Amino acid sequence: MRCFPDIDVITARAREVKTSFRDSELEVAYLSTNEKGKWLEDLRKSLMDDGWRNIVTSHDLELDSEGIEVGMVIDMDIARQAAVFIGNGWSSFTSTINYRRLVDGKDPLSTRLW
Repeated sequence: MRCFPDIDVITARAREVKTSFRDSELEVAYLSTNEKGKWLEDLRKSLMDDGWRNIVTSHDLELDSEGIEVGMVIDMDIARQAAVFIGNGWSSFTSTINYRRLVDGKDPLSTRLW
């Protein structure tokens, strides 16, 4: 069981955020995920077909042995610094990122939930 919506729902939400975000043009999406395989490739294709210029995932990062040990922290820091973050409202990962974004002074409207 996944803790995220279907591909169509994710694509629609990403489109909604992309068109409503007022401070910049969003062209690159970073997917922080431990998901692998067909589902992730289908999501990447759906987002690209919907107009995202580039889709990068956690699996695209080239980490050395030390980086692998702290991969989740790297994912969190990328999300913390992103122009917009969309997360699962039930996730402690999302909660931590949201907290860090607020501490950093990010606009609360730049953090969205499914």
